[in-house]
Amino acid sequence: MVVAPPSKALDAPNLLAAATMAGFLYVVRLVAEIERQQTAWSPFWRDTADGREPIYRRMVVFGSLIALGMEALQHIVEQGVNFHFRRKKESVPLPHNPNQHLDELATIDKVFIGCNKLLTVFFVYHLTQASLLFPHVKWGLDEFTFMNTGGALILFFFIYDFGYATFHWILHWPSLYRLVHMHHHRQISPTRGNYDAINVHPFEFLVGEYNHLFVVWLVPCHAATILSFLIFGGVLASLNHTRLDLQIPGFYDVRNHDVHHRWPRSNYGQYTMFWDRVFGWYRDYAPPHLPKKPSSNQLSAESSKAKVP
Repeated sequence: MVVAPPSKALDAPNLLAAATMAGFLYVVRLVAEIERQQTAWSPFWRDTADGREPIYRRMVVFGSLIALGMEALQHIVEQGVNFHFRRKKESVPLPHNPNQHLDELATIDKVFIGCNKLLTVFFVYHLTQASLLFPHVKWGLDEFTFMNTGGALILFFFIYDFGYATFHWILHWPSLYRLVHMHHHRQISPTRGNYDAINVHPFEFLVGEYNHLFVVWLVPCHAATILSFLIFGGVLASLNHTRLDLQIPGFYDVRNHDVHHRWPRSNYGQYTMFWDRVFGWYRDYAPPHLPKKPSSNQLSAESSKAKVP
């Protein structure tokens, strides 16, 4: 079994700062570009005389909503998984080796999680503004069709995973792996849901988020489809980092990502293994090797040794 060693990239704060700052500057530049274009954007908190509100007001509202949304996602997934195991006593969590679990989040983990939550605010704001500009994104209630809702949603997942799986594969090139992706593989047996899912280097997180925007740019769709894609995708990505043994036949299986955390050079897709099968990256699920529990005789012998003569 391939076990990722502790990340040496964590000892490079200058690299982290540079990558994070570059990400922020890139997102700010994109948002500013959208701001220079007149759109139909008309938020409910507009109150200025000239009909345009300062960008900071939008960002405050967006930041608050997205922060609440991400905390709600974490809570819903966590409580949903716990409720499932309480209600279905026969349901068994995916086995995991407790010796391979990252029990305590280090400072760098908390920094990455917080930074990625902040990056999500910029991304969602930009995605909303860009969706208003894309002529193929429909917003009217009378513009719903199967092709721009159900059909588009299916395309979203398969096109997104093509970009994600390819980028993920590149991140496992040795030079990039040490600098960026190794951090995520410190957690070999994920259990925390969304927190483990977004505990990645900010550069990796930013590229993954803007892969969504690339998909929206490609596929004619309805705004409701984009919202469904973000919510449904966020839930599935979070469930990938739990011990819930969940499958959606022909599409999604939590076991596939569990395999990736134990054998990192396989199963690069986020949702579907279609592209992994196409490119030969797929690996079947196999339960992890668990530490053997001591027998009653061994426990008795150890107890005898511990007695004071």
